[in-house]
Parts: sequence; structure tokens; C-alpha cells
Amino acid sequence: MEDQGSTNVITLNRLLFATDFSAASEAAFEYARSIAERYRAQLYVVHVIDLDVFDLMSSESTTEVLKQAHEEAREKIAGMITARGLPSDQCHIVVTHGVIPDALMGIMRQYDIELAVAPSD
Repeated sequence: MEDQGSTNVITLNRLLFATDFSAASEAAFEYARSIAERYRAQLYVVHVIDLDVFDLMSSESTTEVLKQAHEEAREKIAGMITARGLPSDQCHIVVTHGVIPDALMGIMRQYDIELAVAPSD
């Protein structure tokens, strides 16, 4: 078959980066950042709070601790973004809680994410 001048162009509009704030996450964030910059994609930096750690707490305590965990995660992500000089109009902070794989899949569907980057141990 003869090529009639068509070009294969990869477009990427929305990229998710999942962080657990570990050293592996720091390294993986550089890959996500470079991909987002290369494709001028919106970067969704996501942290999912695992609810298993709250099993032994009373429900009254859980609500306040979970609220504080959300706030601290948002602050950490904002610091990651600021430290690398990423444009605020290109980055989105998403903090949620639940079963991690399920929460990540829900976020990917909600924001129509095309590529996900996550740390590897």
C-alpha cells in the first residue's frame, strides 16, 4: 500500500499521575511532567487515601482525620507542582479516598484521562 502523505501524530490531552509521596513517586513524577510538557497535556496529579488505615478508628474521629489527610495531600501536591515551576493552568490537584485502584479508575473516567503514570516499587 502506498503512503499518500498521511502522518501519524500522537496527541495527548489529559495525563494522570498517581502519587503516594514516596521516593519512587518523586522519580515517576519527572516522567509524567516531561510527558505533559512534551504534549502540552493537562496534568492531573492524584493522591488516593486508602481507607483501610481508618478501620480501627471511631467514625467521629475518622471524619476529622480524613479531612486533615485531604488537606495535607493537597498541600504536598501543590508543593510538588510549585517546586518544578509547572504552570498552574496545566496542572490539576485531585485528592480522594477509597480503594486505590477503583478510585483511580473512577478519576480516569471522570476526567477522560488518556494516559496514567504511577510509581513502581
